[in-house]
Amino acid sequence: MSTITKPVFNPNYHIEVVPREGLFMLSESEHLMLSGPVFAAVGELIDGQRTQDEIVDLLIKGDQKIPLAEVYYVFHHLASKAYIRDADQEALPPAQEVWHPLATEIPDQNDLAEQTVHLIDLTRSGDLLDPLRDALQQNGIAVQDQSELMVVVGDSYLDTRLTEINRRNLENGQTWMIVKPEGRNIWVGPVFEPGETGCYECLAHRQRSNREVESFLNQQLGDRTHLPLMKQTLPSATQIGIQLTATEISRYFAADGDHPLLQGNIMTFSVDTLNSQHHVLTQRPQCPACGESH
Repeated sequence: MSTITKPVFNPNYHIEVVPREGLFMLSESEHLMLSGPVFAAVGELIDGQRTQDEIVDLLIKGDQKIPLAEVYYVFHHLASKAYIRDADQEALPPAQEVWHPLATEIPDQNDLAEQTVHLIDLTRSGDLLDPLRDALQQNGIAVQDQSELMVVVGDSYLDTRLTEINRRNLENGQTWMIVKPEGRNIWVGPVFEPGETGCYECLAHRQRSNREVESFLNQQLGDRTHLPLMKQTLPSATQIGIQLTATEISRYFAADGDHPLLQGNIMTFSVDTLNSQHHVLTQRPQCPACGESH
């Protein structure tokens, strides 16, 4: 946790102070009450203008005579939860400000500049990569040929080319994910982490079992990568898929790669019903690609 010289509150929160009662931090997703007169006293003085030393000096020498240890405890608590940051820190892009509550500390601007993904296009149309690249860049994420996260954009999770991508990524220890942003059912994830989660073959085994007709035809028509099941889709629905994908990738980076909703999980969104679901990827001990024999 970096030292904060001139504290200011995290802009995701609306701040209210009730003297002698506590500090209240309100956002769309949570309402926090930090109880006690010391939290209230410190909160009243945090304005982005005073330094931490100045605030400490005012509180330990002023009328309240608050013990030094109690004041430092409040500052440590606020900083450790990313409720405050340094006012002199370079402003973050608005898209990055959104994710502060997910992080254990305010991200460093240099770290944000290093957030990159490698995109691979397996779609028939080839029309999704550019809008996805634009959406990621608007969220401060660059697209490069080499990255800690590979994102494979496709039309089907039974695309036979995914088997080879899975094999290479297991060999190289490459973290990757699959997304299907187009169609009536949008799929995002899972994030595959070699050695930590199940792999694509674990997922494909279950998919083939649940889609027996499609699997049979894929086997019989071995020269095809997958069956083109998506015939018509609304451009507005595709935009939902693109933006949802970009949002979840941004969340992945904001949480330093710790995104439990996607790590070993698939998120699906139905354009017809507007319902979303999460499906657990079960690692198979007998998997020929990542099982116990490997």
